[in-house]
Amino acid sequence: MTHWREVHKRKTPGMLYAEMVGPVGTRRIVRTADSGKITLETPGEEATDMPWVSFDHSPIKLGLNRTNCKVLETITGTSEVEAWGRGVWIVITVVRAKYPDRQTKQRLETDAIRIAPAPPKPEEIKAEVQRRESISRPQGAPK
Repeated sequence: MTHWREVHKRKTPGMLYAEMVGPVGTRRIVRTADSGKITLETPGEEATDMPWVSFDHSPIKLGLNRTNCKVLETITGTSEVEAWGRGVWIVITVVRAKYPDRQTKQRLETDAIRIAPAPPKPEEIKAEVQRRESISRPQGAPK
C-alpha cells in the first residue's frame, strides 16, 4: 500500500518528518550529532530560518519548532543551537498535533515529532547502545 506522503512529498528534502519515524506513538531514543540553522525558502513566502539537529549515522535533519527548542534548552542547559548537536541523548515521539493553517485560517491536524521533556534514563541509553551494536556486528562475531 502507498502512504499518501509518498505521493505528496514534504516541501524540504533532507529533513526528518513524522512519517519517516513511524505511526503516532512511535518512540525512539537518539543521540544528536550536529546542529545549526537552515534557511527555508518556500515559493510565494518570505524565507525563514529554522534551527535543526541531526542524529548519529544520519544526514537527515530534524527541524525544530519553538516547543522542541524549549525542550532542548531545558535538557542541555543552553539556548545556543550549536551546542545541541554534540552527543545529547533525547527521546523523540510521534504525536498528533494541531496547527493553524496560514491560508485557510483553520486549525488542522498532522503527525509531528516532539522531543520528550526529559532525557532518556541511563538504562534506556545502555539498551539503545547495545541494540545498535548488535545490529552493526556481523552475525557470529565476538562481542
